[in-house]
Amino acid sequence: MTPLFETIRSCGILPAVLSEVARACGASDALLTDALLTACGVGAVITRNATVAGAEGGCQAECGTAAAMAGAAAVVLAGGTPDMVDHCVAIALMNCMGLVCDPVAGLVQLPCSYRNASQAVNAVLSADLALAGQNSVIPADEVIAAMYKVGRQLPPELRETAGGGIAVTPTGKALHKELKKMGAKAQWEGRTATFEGVEELVGAPVIACDLRAGAAMVIAGLAAQGVTEVDSIHHIERGYEDIIEKLSGIGADIKVVEVPDPVVSANVAG
Repeated sequence: MTPLFETIRSCGILPAVLSEVARACGASDALLTDALLTACGVGAVITRNATVAGAEGGCQAECGTAAAMAGAAAVVLAGGTPDMVDHCVAIALMNCMGLVCDPVAGLVQLPCSYRNASQAVNAVLSADLALAGQNSVIPADEVIAAMYKVGRQLPPELRETAGGGIAVTPTGKALHKELKKMGAKAQWEGRTATFEGVEELVGAPVIACDLRAGAAMVIAGLAAQGVTEVDSIHHIERGYEDIIEKLSGIGADIKVVEVPDPVVSANVAG
């Protein structure tokens, strides 16, 4: 993972802000380059002096850093000064100080996608405040150091281990169980996720709770003995175009079965 760009859990923030602010400002390619270089510089400084890893500093270190990078780029696109960039970075990080990393079932989907949206808003808001002349009071370097300290003070359960926050709500735990229905041996214990290989998987009804997990369940269903029914395949279809037809074309026993709304299922035979 390069320190100059956002982590995968926060990868939608900078592109969203950069593209829309550039369009609104009518930015030239040269100005876009300057904005990207500024964002990269912010990311490099945070990486060197703190962390951008949720496992080390919580979501504040991932989506928070991305918001600071995106906000800094927005300030440049709007014609702001280096001092304004500094204030923007500090404000963006203060706005999400203490934000935990609690991915449901350990997957990069929930609440990651929502936090991408909220931190894109944070980036634009922080840029607007800085451009309006608002002073962050606490310098960016000090805020970055504080963010790192707060991250290290977070308990392990709130640092990417899926051991706290919404990951351990009743619904969060139920989604985690989908991974075990087919016979997989998966267990979270403290900061460690343990996966044991098994002789064979067994077909079972499961739910595609996100894009990548859903695709993984389809592949597991093809390898499992018996029939696997994957519900909520709209998550899969939004990222894998014509996946049913393509897999069928190479010999997979897979088909879509229409069921009463709101779910559509895919039957997969191993």
